[in-house]
Amino acid sequence: MRFKQAVESVPALKGAYRTGLRALAKNDRQLITADGNNLTGSVNLDESLKKGEHAQASRWDYGIGYKRNNSEVAIWVEVHPASSTSEVQNVSKKLKWLKDFLDAAPQLRAMTFAFFWVAKGGVNLRLHQAPQSRSDILRGLRGPVEHLNLDEVVR
Repeated sequence: MRFKQAVESVPALKGAYRTGLRALAKNDRQLITADGNNLTGSVNLDESLKKGEHAQASRWDYGIGYKRNNSEVAIWVEVHPASSTSEVQNVSKKLKWLKDFLDAAPQLRAMTFAFFWVAKGGVNLRLHQAPQSRSDILRGLRGPVEHLNLDEVVR
């Protein structure tokens, strides 16, 4: 399955798919790099779902489609400050929301490769030192990182 098809299979995301990193806010786009030939598209979950049933939720930011071998994978990226351990709780809420959202979007769930926290404004904490880092919900989260090079992390 292609990332675009998986995104469009979710009624709330109809019309939200963009090619490359175009779904990302301009400032956030600068924090993520990849070979353009490997990027297939992106979706801005936060913007696309701010109305309707997810309006009051702590929503995850982005999904990115990326070519890996002969298929596509979905990489989920949250651009969020990493200035203190209190931010871990905020990202944890968003990741819980995303995992629940993906449970209701099985095609996107099946494509999921990784969850990343990209720090806006630098990294001033160590995730493993935060008490919340022992939470099961954070299992599988990578980061926080100051910059995400998808070509290096998706192999």
